[in-house]
Amino acid sequence: MRRLGALFAVMFAGLVLSTPAAVAEGYLDEASQGLQTSKVYVSVAVRSVSPTAQASLAATIGSSSVGVVVLPDAASSEVGDGQEFIRELIGRSANKTMLVVVGNRFMAGSSSLEPSD
Repeated sequence: MRRLGALFAVMFAGLVLSTPAAVAEGYLDEASQGLQTSKVYVSVAVRSVSPTAQASLAATIGSSSVGVVVLPDAASSEVGDGQEFIRELIGRSANKTMLVVVGNRFMAGSSSLEPSD
């Protein structure tokens, strides 16, 4: 019985230790999937952006290679300074320029614009 308890403890510890890695890509995966169908992705956890505002922004962007992602402040730990997160989003989508809002922080990056543009 002790071996079973020890095995369970090791398995549970492995699950707990592996959970942050799985969670760490939660918002990235969510945003990447959302950008497959629209130029603008607003997390379901963000309630301050209406569907009308989201549709209006998507219409304004049109067919350009710009993507917009709006995430809750809770995504801050995953997004960090935003640069790697933005590079990953650009790599996973057809968008070459990405604007990301996390809580009240605004970040942008591009694979087609120079930093001075």
